[in-house]
Amino acid sequence: MVVVTGGTAGVGRARVREFAGAGYDIAVLARGAAGLAGAAADIEAAGRRALTVECDVADHDAVDAATDRVESELGPIEVWVNVAFVGSLAYFWDTDPHESRRMTEVTYFGQVNGVRSALRVMRPRDRGAIVNVSLAMAYRYDRIVGPLSRSVIFRGPDLPPTSGNVFEPTPGGEGERGGWSLMSRRRAHRAPSEAVDSSR
Repeated sequence: MVVVTGGTAGVGRARVREFAGAGYDIAVLARGAAGLAGAAADIEAAGRRALTVECDVADHDAVDAATDRVESELGPIEVWVNVAFVGSLAYFWDTDPHESRRMTEVTYFGQVNGVRSALRVMRPRDRGAIVNVSLAMAYRYDRIVGPLSRSVIFRGPDLPPTSGNVFEPTPGGEGERGGWSLMSRRRAHRAPSEAVDSSR
């Protein structure tokens, strides 16, 4: 069972379709009713169960409540994928301070809130996978975003192949990419059999 935040368009919607095609039931957390309905239709067309939750990922309490609802209606969360983001095509000096705050609240704290909620239910089971999607991380890895974009993988389900980049821990290289190096796509196709907890 998979949760995808921001799964109503773009990369998030593509992840929803891929997971549904791989046989997963999916919960989609997003704000737009039309997009949620479309994502649910994609999931059901693949013969899987869909749960859509109108949720602002910048609100930790809302994400926590959504997590409880998902587990109650669809069962234990195996994979949590954070995709929700807000961006701007304007130059920084043309971006309103309120827009900058909203981008930070959704894109950064939305992932923080998702990780916290996912860990709350996964850690007692010692099972599950968390994936934080960040397009810029293929090219730039800084100390602010780096620690958040690390994937936390316990003993969990196999994940379907992706065309994105996946990072793995390299503790000896903390000064380079926050201590994480790029995995090959072949190695990224399966979750490791041994537990990896990057939160310590």
